[in-house]
Amino acid sequence: MNKKILLFAGLILREFLSFWTGHPYDFEVWVRVGHYVAQGSNPYTYLYYIEGISFAPYEALLSIGYPPLWALICGLMYSMYYISSGSLSQSPLVYYFLIKQPVILGDLLVGIIFCRWFAQEKLDSALVFWILNPMTIILSSVWGMFDSLTLALLLLSIKFVVFDKKDSISGVLLGIATSLKLIPLIFAPIGLKFAAKKRQFILSYSLAILLTAIFPFFVFNWSLAGFYHAMESQAVNIREQPAVGGMTVFGLLEPIMILWSKDLFIGPIITPLNYLWIVAFSVFYAFLYLKPANELNYCEAIRLYIIAALLFLLTRLYIAEQYVLYVIGLMIIDVFMFHLERKTLLDTICILSLTYLVINNTLLVRFLSPVAPWAFSWDMVFNNSPPSETIRHIFRLLAGFIFYASTLQLFYIYSKDYSEQLESWVVTKVKNALKPECLKYYLYLFLLTINALFLDYVIVNMIKDWQFVLNERFALNLPLFGLYHLLLLSLTVGFDVSVCLFMAGSLEERLKAFARLMLLNMLMIGIAQPLFQVLCGKPLLSGEPTFVLWFLLDERILVGYSVIGAIIGLIIVEDVFKLIKEKSLCERLASIR
Repeated sequence: MNKKILLFAGLILREFLSFWTGHPYDFEVWVRVGHYVAQGSNPYTYLYYIEGISFAPYEALLSIGYPPLWALICGLMYSMYYISSGSLSQSPLVYYFLIKQPVILGDLLVGIIFCRWFAQEKLDSALVFWILNPMTIILSSVWGMFDSLTLALLLLSIKFVVFDKKDSISGVLLGIATSLKLIPLIFAPIGLKFAAKKRQFILSYSLAILLTAIFPFFVFNWSLAGFYHAMESQAVNIREQPAVGGMTVFGLLEPIMILWSKDLFIGPIITPLNYLWIVAFSVFYAFLYLKPANELNYCEAIRLYIIAALLFLLTRLYIAEQYVLYVIGLMIIDVFMFHLERKTLLDTICILSLTYLVINNTLLVRFLSPVAPWAFSWDMVFNNSPPSETIRHIFRLLAGFIFYASTLQLFYIYSKDYSEQLESWVVTKVKNALKPECLKYYLYLFLLTINALFLDYVIVNMIKDWQFVLNERFALNLPLFGLYHLLLLSLTVGFDVSVCLFMAGSLEERLKAFARLMLLNMLMIGIAQPLFQVLCGKPLLSGEPTFVLWFLLDERILVGYSVIGAIIGLIIVEDVFKLIKEKSLCERLASIR
């Protein structure tokens, strides 16, 4: 396929989507920041609604969370919009179109860099994968995120320091990338490791940051206070409501922080975890600088950059969808240039991140907000009303966990530098779930849910004096309703123990079967609770307290964590047994070089 035609097709597709789409928060921030900067105002302040160009009806938004270079670019786009004449320029859609141009340019630059790096026989596959990738198209031309521009500068920096040995140019490019977003900062020690003239690399990198991230504050007489707090928030997540969640296992803490007192978690749990990525990268850099120079080559360089990107995804408390672009861009080079056997892993990480993006962004409806005010309203209602609020959280947290587990697999593979054909962890799990021997477990879940549901329904409708049933204490100091739950639980567990004791197979197979049955019991609770509400004619997952043994629990917590915990357990139960049987966790970690 002709690379020029492919790049042109990618450009046309992105331009078509650019002017009438945008994220109702992030892109709205760019819209307001451009106006503020063009008027000479400091972007590190509250951004208020601007009549005529704002499309999201937030009265005020927090300041931009990045160094000032992107704010200056947005200001330039607004100035171009303001200066242009004619009736067409009065439409804010023209302004939206202009803001998207640097972002789309980033996508095309990455494609052009691939054209320079890849041999012709490998170029077509790599270029198609990037230019026509739904993930890259949505993030840039629809969402309006500029990470592809940062990625392009990062790839150029790698090219100049690793391939061309032009350390000063590499440092400048990486410095400019860091002035757009802080993420390239994690790659600087790798570039320094490969730099032949390390002093030149450090000086050019520092000078580029000084000129593009610090110097504008003195030129425009902006206060550094807001910038300092924004960078502190980005680095160690210090804020009144820390960002927790996204495409990470730490997202499982998010519902608890929303529904319960966040003060219980921020001090003892969240605050120490904010520094996890710093500790992890300190260890990584120590191993990096102990690595002998004779082991460094082009393939090794890309591997180290990928490990750094994966480590970032694994240790940050909040991971947004756009952070995956760095892994995708670097893996395209590794897969199509060195390790084609890892193509399935690259496909999987793209599919999983796209799945999370669609779930998290309400089936992409919110991106219509610039031209359809109803899309913004519908998005807010859908994400904050029962039962869709809880259902979305369940799917989002499950998608985040599966993505995190796949990222963990990638980290292990690249750390060990496996070169044999490997199947994606997710693909393996899907194949296992479709095996005929799993039908018995599905039948067990179905029959258990039906029986428990109707038993609960009959018992509840038989009760006439709820004050007596819930408040009077009996055996084990439990109320009657708590004793009923305990009896139902013991009956179910006893039945499962009997099944596993009398089944054919080894002790390991019986323990696995018992673990799966317990997890299915847990899943049954999460499924039966909303079905019970339907039978009783009550609103679904509205946040009413539910009686469990001796205490009341928010039904959304009960349903959400029952479903999420059970599904995660069913996914990893085989891996847990394999880990216990084969090697200890310490031995596995010690084997990573």
